[in-house]
Amino acid sequence: MKEVFSLSHVEFYDMQLNMTSPLEVNVFALMFLLTGISLAASPMLSTDDGSIVALDLTNERWECEVRSSNAKISKPIDGKYSGGSIRCRPKNSDLFIFMNVMGYRVPKNQVMSVEKLIADFYPKHYERQFQKSMVKAGKKTAYYGMNGQKYMMFATHKSKGAINKLAEIYVDGQWFFSVSLEGSDSVFQSHGKEIGKLYGKWQQSLKLKGKAAAAKP
Repeated sequence: MKEVFSLSHVEFYDMQLNMTSPLEVNVFALMFLLTGISLAASPMLSTDDGSIVALDLTNERWECEVRSSNAKISKPIDGKYSGGSIRCRPKNSDLFIFMNVMGYRVPKNQVMSVEKLIADFYPKHYERQFQKSMVKAGKKTAYYGMNGQKYMMFATHKSKGAINKLAEIYVDGQWFFSVSLEGSDSVFQSHGKEIGKLYGKWQQSLKLKGKAAAAKP
């Protein structure tokens, strides 16, 4: 039985990182994946409480997974189970690339600003996760009716090698949201244009609802 825990920043982020991810990159297979996706007719995915809605990229080459906060993995915050995540990645286990959006509520005493998260929390977190890591703060942004900020992470993993991450985070009261693209450095370097196009369309489909989310009790 899984341990029940409060959705603090550290615990929830670690939970997302522990989801199965491909470990290596086949560049030619990735090109085939990126050029073979049709987004027009794709249905939408949603967490149970409706706080995250995203385009479903699932087809013969891609798969998406929804994880909603519930009694099996978390304790309620202020009496409610809130948030979850949606992750999309290639079905080919040789590929290391995935898109992820997650959102959750934290107790009032754990609320952090986006500036503190990027300047303090994430650098410390990635230091524990990787052999080497660097977080570079990006520009401020204000999507989804919330104030946020972008950042990039560059890291070296013992077995996976060089990894890059593009992310933007938002704080809305007790709500926290993160939207990211993570994968091998070689994929970012060689096929950034194709990846950026696909990720951009996926980002445009997102609907994030912080304080307005109809969280289940």
